[in-house]
Amino acid sequence: FIAHLNEHHVTEFQCMDGSPAKFKQGKFDRVIGVIGGQSSSVSIQVANLLRLFQIPQISYMSTSPQLSNRERFPYFFRTVPSDVNQAHAILDILQ
Repeated sequence: FIAHLNEHHVTEFQCMDGSPAKFKQGKFDRVIGVIGGQSSSVSIQVANLLRLFQIPQISYMSTSPQLSNRERFPYFFRTVPSDVNQAHAILDILQ
């Protein structure tokens, strides 16, 4: 679905210096992964959509324990521990 948008809306994308974006070979064949969301609530919604297309999602800030459910979120991955794991680590340090 994103590749279709890239083909028709190239003029809407700009680089940081204001120059128009140039896509290699005109368009992308397919989305191979998504980075984000920044919050667990956003990641849950995005993961539900991406699951339909079997597209992996990697989040750098989503810590909800719900996202650890591999049956519900088989294509979701994160670079931070869940809130449960963080709480256990803090308790271990304080003991």
